[in-house]
Amino acid sequence: MIGRGACVTALVLGAAGLYGCYESVPSDLVGECYQSWSFGEGDWSRCSMPIAVRFYSHGGYPSHPGVTTSYRLLPDGTFVVTSNDGRTDVTCTTVVPPCDATSGFTFGQVTAALADADVQHAFSLTCPPMYGQDTTASDGVTFSLRLPDGRGFDAGDGSCGSHVPCTPIPPGIDALIPLLYQVAHQQSALPECVDVLP
Repeated sequence: MIGRGACVTALVLGAAGLYGCYESVPSDLVGECYQSWSFGEGDWSRCSMPIAVRFYSHGGYPSHPGVTTSYRLLPDGTFVVTSNDGRTDVTCTTVVPPCDATSGFTFGQVTAALADADVQHAFSLTCPPMYGQDTTASDGVTFSLRLPDGRGFDAGDGSCGSHVPCTPIPPGIDALIPLLYQVAHQQSALPECVDVLP
């Protein structure tokens, strides 16, 4: 096991030979950073995203102990919720309101937040940075977002205080995280999901 944020060379199975960052890898791979074409390159703007993003949180006191939930937003606005109880996956699929919708949290709001310079900077790094404190060991919650090639970021408690090393959460990421949680709540409350999720 290596520390969060360390880079290693590891084949991402099913991803056409791309490489990614992992926290647990064979010892002979530790210390090497991957080099790959980034899925994050492309048209990130309001109403446009070139590739899917996946996000989830871990730690804290989950409402359904033993169940993990992750969310995936696709470039066409499709939103997939996946719940796993340790044995099987249960999924539901909805569509986020389009950019011109007049109510609810929209696809345009999310893509605009993803296009923010702070978020794009995190996407440009070869290994996901950790922002804020990782307080999962003391029942805190860490938020994680990933692109298909493994890039992305993790964010814990926004207050670094006297903790060193600790990188404060950039404003663009600090704004993106609650928006994604709100979209997840909105989509999970739709009948397509309420009927199947725990």
